[in-house]
Amino acid sequence: HGELVSLGVILLSAIQWNDNDGIKELIEQIGVQWKPTEIGLTRDEVLEALITAHDYVRENNHVYSVLTESKLTLEQAEKLLSSVGI
Repeated sequence: HGELVSLGVILLSAIQWNDNDGIKELIEQIGVQWKPTEIGLTRDEVLEALITAHDYVRENNHVYSVLTESKLTLEQAEKLLSSVGI
C-alpha cells in the first residue's frame, strides 16, 4: 500500500501548499511508484477521490485533517494534479 500512501502524501502536501518536491524526490529515490498511471489508477479516478474526499471524511467522522476543511472543485482538483506533475 506504499504506493497509495505516497500518492496521498504528495497530494495532501500540495493541498497544504507545502513544497513537495523533496517528498517526491525521496519517494522516487527509494523506488516507490506513486503516479496514478504507474499504480493502475486513472486521472479521473484520482479527481473523483479528491472531489469527494471532504464529504467522505466528514460523513464517516474521520480524524481531523486538511481534508476536513478542503472541499475541492473539479477545477481545483485538476490544478492540484497538474501542480504535482500528474
